[in-house]
Amino acid sequence: MDEVALEARGHVELATLLSRQWDERLRRDEQWSLLLIEFRLHAARVPELNRQYAALHDRLRAAMVRLIEREARESGDDLAVPAEDIARASLALGTGAVLERCAEGSAFPAHLTEIATRAIVLGLEQAAPARRTRKAAS
Repeated sequence: MDEVALEARGHVELATLLSRQWDERLRRDEQWSLLLIEFRLHAARVPELNRQYAALHDRLRAAMVRLIEREARESGDDLAVPAEDIARASLALGTGAVLERCAEGSAFPAHLTEIATRAIVLGLEQAAPARRTRKAAS
């Protein structure tokens, strides 16, 4: 992720480049991604294992957050939503993309994760003012 981040200009481009990297990794080693999902399901049912998995997952998400925040800071972008939300949404999309790609095989568009990631980042930014307005009205 750090290498990809060096090429990015702004947090939206960072999300785009990271999703391309993720797609490439999925195509190369889909079975590993499936094994990780299977393990995650197993860990979810075993409290101590779930705590251990969550700690590792938190490290991955924290690394993503650092990259998003650094890129936003260096490019002068204001994040309308916390980098944590962007990272969480991206990780959730990645898991779903693995499963959809398995169901659809080569029919799953190679560029779809990239488009969806950009939509998440931009959509979260568009949704942020409405969310703040609802809270203020409460």
